[in-house]
Amino acid sequence: IIRGIEYADRYSYIYGLSTIIIEYGILLLAFGVFWFIVRNRLKNNKKNGPVLLIISYFAGLFMSVFFTLAYASIARLKVDYWKLAIFVGGMKVIIYLHYVYYGKRKRMFDQ
Repeated sequence: IIRGIEYADRYSYIYGLSTIIIEYGILLLAFGVFWFIVRNRLKNNKKNGPVLLIISYFAGLFMSVFFTLAYASIARLKVDYWKLAIFVGGMKVIIYLHYVYYGKRKRMFDQ
């Protein structure tokens, strides 16, 4: 009986986890459509292509960090904040490099 209570306590989180996973999946589908739009803007050298790319990087970073923290809080898991900080720092470097790269090629995106 004690073992059953232990398992019942663990499975009480399943509803919250499945809900957040479904919501994240729906967000990823919408994000995929957005990435397709960004790709077409960059391919056709549209003026707002680089801006949409930077926005998509920030949105992906925010979604990733939010999902990690939400999942860990629902499942009561421990988050390795050092790894999360390294991931966020790395993404910020990548975003900055893309910002500089497309800033130097601003004249290409004038349509």
